[in-house]
Amino acid sequence: MNPREFEIFIANLFTQLGYKAEATVATCDGGKDVIATNREEKIYIECKHWNINNSIGREILQKLVGSAVGDNATKAIVVTTSRYNKNAYEYAEKVPWLELWTIKDIIKTLNKIEDTKKGYILNCLEE
Repeated sequence: MNPREFEIFIANLFTQLGYKAEATVATCDGGKDVIATNREEKIYIECKHWNINNSIGREILQKLVGSAVGDNATKAIVVTTSRYNKNAYEYAEKVPWLELWTIKDIIKTLNKIEDTKKGYILNCLEE
């Protein structure tokens, strides 16, 4: 899976959770790769499909939070196949509406979705 496919995968995951979710354009996304909305929430999601040896730092979180604040999003989520460094965790503690997801969170969320919907998510990757 390449980084763009990962963004589409996350958009499809949020669609199956009941959101209207779209992957943004591949470049100049303003720090957000997916926008997921429903009646109560507008979520900005930044996706990082990185090697486990690379860590997500505070700068990426700050860019997403700035974009979310500027556009009145209600929540921001960074999703990664990698890990977060200490500065990222310290920053996230100060922003209660910012969530840091790892592969474990993706798996946990997939487990909540019905099997028929999981097939839809995975099939979208093949298109």
